Amino acid sequence: NPTQWSFNISGLVNVNNVASGEKATGLPLGDKNADATYTITETGLSGYELVSVSEPCVLDDDGKVTVTLTKANPDVECTFVNKLMVGNIIVKKVTEPSGSTEVFTFTTTGTGYNGFTLTDATSNTQTLVPGTYTVSESLTELQKDSWYLKSSTCDSSIVGKSQSPSNLNLASGETVTCTFTNTQYGSISGHKWNGADGSDLTTDDRTGVKNWRIFIDENGDEKYDEGEKVLLTDENGFYKFEDLKPGTYVIVEDMNSLDGWYGLKEGISHTVYVGPGKDVEDVDFVNVKYGSITVLKNVDGNGDGDLDDEVDVKGSDQWNWTINSADAGKTGSTQSNLKTGEYI
Repeated sequence: NPTQWSFNISGLVNVNNVASGEKATGLPLGDKNADATYTITETGLSGYELVSVSEPCVLDDDGKVTVTLTKANPDVECTFVNKLMVGNIIVKKVTEPSGSTEVFTFTTTGTGYNGFTLTDATSNTQTLVPGTYTVSESLTELQKDSWYLKSSTCDSSIVGKSQSPSNLNLASGETVTCTFTNTQYGSISGHKWNGADGSDLTTDDRTGVKNWRIFIDENGDEKYDEGEKVLLTDENGFYKFEDLKPGTYVIVEDMNSLDGWYGLKEGISHTVYVGPGKDVEDVDFVNVKYGSITVLKNVDGNGDGDLDDEVDVKGSDQWNWTINSADAGKTGSTQSNLKTGEYI
């Protein structure tokens, strides 16, 4: 609207606040009707640039407008042409994994910059007047359980100019492109099994072991250290680490959780890679309780087939016994911490 501009004229006399379309009067010529040059400045809406003026006004390279009044031409009319100078802010959304239909909400500040929503591989473009703007992503509490903002970066079409979402200084003719990348958390889950038959090749004999400590080993020592993520298996032997960022994790079972157990060939740790939004399952540990063998020796002193006579001995410790040809001590003793298998 041209009426929102006004003009100030300075020279031999000054005339201020001349409205667009109105005539400034009382501008004198010089002595003896000599030519008189006046400077004209305009004020109006921000975001506009003066691009031309009509003759006899002159617009120089510095944006200064002058006009010369002469005896032959004391009344002049000049037309000022302004162009709205704008820039563009483009915001792109990227999700990991790609193809998500999750809707993300963006909050903005700055003149005429409106908030919006995006899903993966979509963008929002707004044409704005030069000025300062901000754009930020607002995750709901529910989204925070599944997603995190991995990065938010901005690039300017002006070489060497730095821009950030929290401080966008948009210039005339500039295009700023900001990319917000959100990554979905993953998880790792599995069971702690008791392999009753002592074999890791069979599964129908397995039962869950509760209260076994499973942890994420951050320093590779296969020992639980304070601060490392740790869980106890539930009544079914199940555990699940959630809210994991993409990366490689070492999952370890704490062999000190319960006494009297040993692991089968799966070992005490698994190295697992979690991709964006991936749930890695069946990271299992199979253990077996150690067994024991106790040998009791009874002596039928008179050979009558019972142990009721004075010459009979119950639980004699006067005999030695062996296990797999190795000395096991006196009868009545116990060999413990024996793995599943056959013993002679």
